Order: sequence, then structure tokens, then C-alpha cells
Amino acid sequence: MLEWILMALALNADCLAVAVATGCCITGNRNKTALKLALVFALVQGLFPLLGWLAGMQLGTLICDYDHWIAFALLVIIGGKMMYEGFTNDSSRNSVNPENIWLLLVLGMATSIDALAVGASVGFIGGKIVGLVLCIVVVTFIVSFAGSRFSSMLQRYVKFRIEIAGGLILMGLGVKILVEHLIQ
Repeated sequence: MLEWILMALALNADCLAVAVATGCCITGNRNKTALKLALVFALVQGLFPLLGWLAGMQLGTLICDYDHWIAFALLVIIGGKMMYEGFTNDSSRNSVNPENIWLLLVLGMATSIDALAVGASVGFIGGKIVGLVLCIVVVTFIVSFAGSRFSSMLQRYVKFRIEIAGGLILMGLGVKILVEHLIQ
């Protein structure tokens, strides 16, 4: 159980960063949007290791060659859009909308690609996956909800456009993922 919790926490470092960055863009009901974000992230983060486990090592081998490029591209594109919106003073701009389920699904998938590889490795060694998936879902929900809600406190104290900081966080996370995989 302790191994599952530690693995879930390790997989959720990216989710926390994305939840904080995305939470900075919430303009409506914060609790409702944070709950929606946490549910989507938890379900996607729980689904990916299950899919990886089902596919076994073959899929893990295939995706490990380019998973970092997928995550990098998704996070840089969304982060760049957030930064652009932060620098644009046009009140009619179409900001990154954390209420958009498609955006949340893309962000959830971008932060869950490593979980796919974890599931594949568990399947390869014949490990049991249900307990791990449940642990990942619970930890992801808690981390994502807390990160999204924490971001509203951050907005009170930061004196610049928070979308710029959120965009930088997402882009930086994409670069970090790419660099980590390229130097391995």
C-alpha cells in the first residue's frame, strides 16, 4: 500500500503543477470547476495505467519512444495560449477556459502518459493493478482539487496577469518532461 501511495504521488507531480496553472484561469464557481478538474484528472490518471496494464509491455515499449514529445507538445501549446491570452489586453479574448471538458481531457492525458508506462510495466511483471489504480485515482483527485483551489489564494497575492505564470508553468513542465526523457 505504501508503494502504491508513493507511486501515485510521484505520478501526480505533473497533475499538481497543471492544476495550479489551470486553476489560475477559473473565473466562475471555483469549487465546481476545481471539482470538475479533479474528477477528470483522476479518471484519466486512473484509466491510463489500466490501459497500459492491459496492453502490457509491447505498448509500453512503443509509447516510451515518443511519450515525452506528446506531453511536451500538448503542454507547450496550451501554455503558449495561456501566455498569449495573459499578454493580450483585449476584453473579448477567448481565454483558456478550465470549464471546457475537452481542455481538461487534453491536460489530463498530457499529465498521464507516464502512468500508461507504469501500468505497462506492472502488467509485464504480472502485478495486480486494481489497488494501484484506485490509489492513483484517490491521490490524483486530492492533489488536483487542492492545487486548483490553492491557485485562487495565489491570485490574491500576485500582482501580474496570472495566466502568464500559468502558461510558463505548463511550458516549463513540458520542457522538463522532454529534457528528462532525452537525457536518459
